[in-house]
This record gives sequence, structure tokens and C-alpha cells, in this order.
Amino acid sequence: MWDQKMTKKIDRTIQVKGGNAMNLSTIRDFANVIESNKAVLGIMIGMKEPTPEMKRVADQMGYADWPTERKYPRYQILSIEGLLEKGVKPEIPDSYRLGAQTGVGRAQDDGQAGLFEGDD
Repeated sequence: MWDQKMTKKIDRTIQVKGGNAMNLSTIRDFANVIESNKAVLGIMIGMKEPTPEMKRVADQMGYADWPTERKYPRYQILSIEGLLEKGVKPEIPDSYRLGAQTGVGRAQDDGQAGLFEGDD
């Protein structure tokens, strides 16, 4: 991923936890991964909703360093239920989203909004 001016590479990271693997310790560990990798954005996806303590750790990371007026949380914790049943989507810049692609070995657009496509 490159910044909007195509001058520097932007790092982002996603981690998925199944079952009861997502806990306060894994949330803190992932915060350290975001920091150590100097990632602009980090998204944790887990089976269960984050606790208030987990949300607090993510909130302490502040906002992504992104050259727009809109602020994007640097660390976002999402649940499978939220993503699949409630329509929750990660808050990511438009330039992070991939458009529908067609052709050999590529997904075909069926007209439905994808997980990382925004409504904005």
C-alpha cells in the first residue's frame, strides 16, 4: 500500500482470532505489533465482541496518520457477528479499498457491497 502521493509505502496489519483466543492480553500484544511495525492501521477480528477494557487499549492508540480531514482509528477491534450480521465495516481510507475485478482468477462483481467497501 502506498500513500496518496505514491511517495512512501504504508503498512497495515490485520489479525484474526478464533474461539476464545481474543482476550485483553492478545489485544495488548497486537497493539505492540502495530507499534513495532509502525503500521498506520491495525484491525483485530475476533469471534466475540470486545470488552470495554479491550476498547480502551485500542482507543489509546489514537488515530491513523492519514492526510485527510477524516480521522480513522489506528486500532480497530471488530467481531465476526458485527461484520457478518450487523453490517459493521472497518473504518479505512478509500484508497485502502479494492475495486471489483474481473478476469481469469479474479472475483466477479455480483453487485453486493464487500466487507471493505464503504458507504461513504
